[in-house]
Amino acid sequence: MGGSSDYSVGNPDFSFVQFRANLLLRWEHIPGSDIFLVWSPSATGFADLTATLIEGLDDQIAQQQLENIFLNKATHRFIL
Repeated sequence: MGGSSDYSVGNPDFSFVQFRANLLLRWEHIPGSDIFLVWSPSATGFADLTATLIEGLDDQIAQQQLENIFLNKATHRFIL
């Protein structure tokens, strides 16, 4: 309390770039019963502060290996 801080940040300047997307495919084979397939690619990186936005996106997103997540889900409605 008394005007002093319990932490310090060495260099608060940063440039953080991130790409995330979702592609969803839904197939209804009978009413109320569905199959979902989802693809979610993403990439994250830190860019050089002296670089322009386009240069940062190219260096840290376009040049990176994407992290891919694939999901599937099936639902079925039981009618009694």
